[in-house]
Amino acid sequence: MKKWAERINEWGQKFMRERYGVDELSAFLSIVALVMILVSLIPGLRFFYPAAMAPLVFVLVRSFSKKTGKRQEERNDFLDVKYKAEQKNGCFRESGGIARLIGITDVPTAA
Repeated sequence: MKKWAERINEWGQKFMRERYGVDELSAFLSIVALVMILVSLIPGLRFFYPAAMAPLVFVLVRSFSKKTGKRQEERNDFLDVKYKAEQKNGCFRESGGIARLIGITDVPTAA
């Protein structure tokens, strides 16, 4: 049984070699999709469920892509937008996050 698991593990490592994998943009899109799925549970907003599949498909395409240069450009563009938003209104974790936006002031920030 252990040899079988080792072979599966080796196959997975071989398959993912030279592929891009998951980065900050993929994690962000996954969270967006999860929020959309949760919103789709509200009666009358079921149309969010199929719409949530688009970011998930994009995450899978990015993760298994061998075009690492293009994926890095997308990541850099995302990080640029994130940085600009952070500088403008401090809406990301490093600057106090959502708590700061809604007025909770006793949230520790990153040093």
